[in-house]
Amino acid sequence: MTENETLQVGIDVGQGGTRVIVRRGTRTERYVSPGYWSAAGNGVVSAVLQSVMTAMIPSHTPIQVGIGMTGLNGNAVPIDELSRVLREAFRLHSLTAADDSVTAYLGAIGTHAGAVVAAGTGTVALATDMVTRWGRCDGWGAELGDHGSGYWIGREGVRRALRGRDGGASGHLLTALEKRFGPAVEMPALWRSLVVTPDQIAAFATDVAEVARQGDETARAIWREAGISLAETVSYALSMAGLERSDVPVAATGGVFAARDLVAASFENALSERHPRAVISSAPGDPLEGALALITLPNPAAFGNLVERATEAACDPEPVAASRGAGQ
Repeated sequence: MTENETLQVGIDVGQGGTRVIVRRGTRTERYVSPGYWSAAGNGVVSAVLQSVMTAMIPSHTPIQVGIGMTGLNGNAVPIDELSRVLREAFRLHSLTAADDSVTAYLGAIGTHAGAVVAAGTGTVALATDMVTRWGRCDGWGAELGDHGSGYWIGREGVRRALRGRDGGASGHLLTALEKRFGPAVEMPALWRSLVVTPDQIAAFATDVAEVARQGDETARAIWREAGISLAETVSYALSMAGLERSDVPVAATGGVFAARDLVAASFENALSERHPRAVISSAPGDPLEGALALITLPNPAAFGNLVERATEAACDPEPVAASRGAGQ
């Protein structure tokens, strides 16, 4: 790679962590940095800046950046603030930022009509005809939505473990809960302290999965219900995009679907009941690769206001910080 060769940087900002992929010519490198909840400062913007710093890109290197971000919850993409922060540290040649549903879609479906449901710490679904109609569902955040997400599974695991304790049951789910968070009697104080973040609750989903695989029916039911909820969410998105009677691919991605043995059957059965013509497909790429695809996305309008591309005036071939230094 020559000194002035432009790098392509894809960033996937999640609640639990931020992933970065850097394309250097024919090579790609991946990095991990703090997520939305653990990044210092201003949430998404701070997480983005920290992630690019983690990749150790020299400030004089030209970069094209694509960002998919959680935490927007229906708010506008902070494109101006992102471009300003990145320009202060790097030679920013282009910037395209989007709701994380878009990068999940591009990684899973590409640039043709279809739908995707992404379930990690949170849940969001997106469908589009890749012309003008699109629908985004859920993504309301941990307390208002995120049905079937890792957070939802973890929270249901906590609730049902405590409910079982009230009923005199002391099964594997309660044991797993106390192993991760401490004695059950201390749960209310722990929750009121706000020490436990959504990504930590979502991490308990892995324990719920382990208990489910041991045959615990309560834990298995949680995962079955998650699959049904995720099917409902993506079916709503299909209807919003006018694709309910179309033969289009529907992909599922995110950490929740890594437990296919627990969630796939209920998801696929529920989706087939609601949309018999939907073609359930595997996701060839993930949201991180979708973030890279944002850089060259030919028709951002297919995703409405979920995608923002910085104007040429907002990008600068020379980093602001370097310009300031030169003038001193």
